[in-house]
Amino acid sequence: MKPLLPLLTFLSAVSSLPHPSLSTANPALSSTSLLARELPVEAAANTTASSCSQAVLALAAGIQANIADQDNELATVTALGNVLAQDPMDLTLYAATQASLLGFVQKGIQIREQNQKIAPAGNAAIAGLATVAMAQMAELSLTMSLALAANGTDVVKANATVETLKGDFKGGIKQNMMNLAAATANCTMSAATGSTAAKSVAY
Repeated sequence: MKPLLPLLTFLSAVSSLPHPSLSTANPALSSTSLLARELPVEAAANTTASSCSQAVLALAAGIQANIADQDNELATVTALGNVLAQDPMDLTLYAATQASLLGFVQKGIQIREQNQKIAPAGNAAIAGLATVAMAQMAELSLTMSLALAANGTDVVKANATVETLKGDFKGGIKQNMMNLAAATANCTMSAATGSTAAKSVAY
């Protein structure tokens, strides 16, 4: 029988060695460190654009007013086309409808001019407002050409002009919708403030 002393000496030496810890000592892998890494991502997700300034809100309201006027322009020129379709045509109604259309076109020009005056320097809608200005000049000329002449009106020519104006007004609405988005691109409007444009007819 072999002596037990060498075996006991070996076991004693093994038991005295340092045992590995079950918990990591690496700070990069600790739960606290991992949580800290997630916080910046969460904070970024919760970051929202600031509220629009009063100057931008005023511009947005002005553009919305222009869109509402353009809706009236489109409805009125459509009504004028319906009058032209009459046989015989009611000349009194035609003249009144054309005058109403001219009033809306002139009002739209005034609104746009005011919007250009109040637009904050560097606002992204400024270029789009200039586009609207050029289109409005053409629309004004076409609308004035629809005035009832002393000898009546050329129905074929007037119908062609009406169809052109319908397309122009629809394009103007789209442009001003883009202008509104550009004007408020770097800030947020309340739901109530932005509701007017949302109600505008989409074409």
